[in-house]
Amino acid sequence: MKEQQQHRLYAKTNCTILRLSAQEPVFKYEFEAGVSEFWNQFSPEFTCAGVEAVRNVINPKGLMLPHYNAAPQLMYIVQGNFFPSQQESAIYTAFWNNVVAGRGVHGVVIPGCAETYESEMESGSGGFMDRHQKVREFKEGDVIALPGGLTIWIYNHGEVPVVTVSLFDVSNEANQLDRTFRIFFLAGNYPILGKERPRQQVQKEGGFGNIFTSFDDELLADSFNVDKETASELKGKGDHRGRIVLAESFKIAIPREEEEKRGANGLEETLCTMKIRENLAKPSEADIFNPRGGRISTLNSQKLHILNSLQLSAERGVMYGVMFNPV
Repeated sequence: MKEQQQHRLYAKTNCTILRLSAQEPVFKYEFEAGVSEFWNQFSPEFTCAGVEAVRNVINPKGLMLPHYNAAPQLMYIVQGNFFPSQQESAIYTAFWNNVVAGRGVHGVVIPGCAETYESEMESGSGGFMDRHQKVREFKEGDVIALPGGLTIWIYNHGEVPVVTVSLFDVSNEANQLDRTFRIFFLAGNYPILGKERPRQQVQKEGGFGNIFTSFDDELLADSFNVDKETASELKGKGDHRGRIVLAESFKIAIPREEEEKRGANGLEETLCTMKIRENLAKPSEADIFNPRGGRISTLNSQKLHILNSLQLSAERGVMYGVMFNPV
C-alpha cells in the first residue's frame, strides 16, 4: 500500500506499507504500583498515521502522577467496571462473581479554567458547600478525549488493576515542535527512555526527574511559598518509585453523576465545561448489531463534541467468532 498522507503539521509524506501487521509494545517500564508500555512510534504504520500508543496498568491503590502531553489523546479504559451483554454474561459471570470491579478516577487541570468547584454536601446540621478539585470517575469501555497541554492524574480505587490504552495524535498542530512523542511530568522521577527495564534497574539507574528538576531550589521555594527542603523534594530526584506510585491513604471526593452534568445548558459549551468522556461498551448503544456476529460502536463528534476540535474518532467491535470484512 502506497499513498500520500497529509499530516496536519507537515507537508505530504510518502507512506509505503507492503503489509499491515499487529504491533506489540517495544518498551516496558515497571514502577511501584504499575507498568507503562510504549509502542514503536517509528514503525511504518505509526509513522504513516502520525500517532503514538501507550498502555498503562495501574494496580489497586495506584496513583499515576500528574503529567501532560503536547499532543491530543484518546484514552480507552480496557479494564475497569464491566457491562456484559446477555450473550457475554454466560462467559464472564463465573469470573465476575469472584472479584470486585476495578474503578478509577482522574483529575484534569485545564489552563484558564477554575481548578476547583463547589458542591452541596449534606450533614447533620443541614447542607453546606464543599470546595474541592473536580475529579471524574471512569469505567471499562470509556473513551476519554484530552486536548494537548492538559494535566491529568489517575487513581485506581478499586480492587483489580485498571488498564488504559492511549492514542496520541503527534501530527496534530498542538504538538508544535515536531512529530516526536513527549511526556512532561509534574511529579516523581521518570526513568531514562531507550529500552525495556524492570523496576530494580529503574531504581538503580535513576532518571530525569520532572519539569522542576532544572529550577533552582530558592526559585521554587519563592514561587510556591514553601521552604527550600520542600522545594527540593518537588524535583523527585531521590524518588525511585516511578510514574505510578502506591497511595494507600489517597482520599478524594468522588463526584455524583449529576454533578458532572451540572452546568451544561445545551447551547453554550466551552472547554471548561465540555464533556470529555463517553462509553463505548454498552450493548444497547451499538451502531451495528448482529445477534450471531457481534456489534460495533462508533464515537465521533456527534456523540462527543470535543472530538470535533481534536479531529479524532474511535470505534469498538465485539465479534463472536466471525471475521470483520476489510473496508
